[in-house]
Amino acid sequence: MLTEDLDEQGTDIILTMKLIWVTRLSSIVFWRKKHMKQLSYLVFIFLTGSALCATSANPAGSAQEANQNKAKVQDSVKAKERPAQSKDLGIGPIKEVKLGPIDKKLAEKGRDLFAEKCMSCHRLNSRLVGPPLEGVTDRMSPEFIMNFMLNSTVMEAKDPVAKALLDEYHVPMIVPGISQNQARAILEYLRSVDAKTQK
Repeated sequence: MLTEDLDEQGTDIILTMKLIWVTRLSSIVFWRKKHMKQLSYLVFIFLTGSALCATSANPAGSAQEANQNKAKVQDSVKAKERPAQSKDLGIGPIKEVKLGPIDKKLAEKGRDLFAEKCMSCHRLNSRLVGPPLEGVTDRMSPEFIMNFMLNSTVMEAKDPVAKALLDEYHVPMIVPGISQNQARAILEYLRSVDAKTQK
């Protein structure tokens, strides 16, 4: 019931975002007709700069590293094939999380935060912009999950699993701007979801 409500809210958000982009694109088309020559120069400069950046940003060996990282993500994303939890704590302020029985009030708070901060990119059991999060607490350590929510930019640059996720999904995680207590609440919500799916 909770996931259905969250999926409906997420669908509404996506439809609203599509409407905004259609409106923006129509104004760009009008502007483009008026300024075609300037636009073609800008596009040429952008494409040339992108190509130069791509070739200089990929030193020899990066393709091999990307493939290795992608393999790690494929291993970590498949909950059914990976019953053991990763020991990776991630990079960030969280060094240890003590877990007990699921705190229902904290999980409810986490559900609301998940709907507000995470559902624009994530669903529980299907891929959207980011990976599906069902089973994430079985695959990853609680420290990793919280550190990724709090410090995704650094982790995507330095942590092998986070790098592999970036390689697979091609979109960096948006920093949700949450506190450690809020990250803990979202973790508790994800734990409650995973506890229900194990039954």
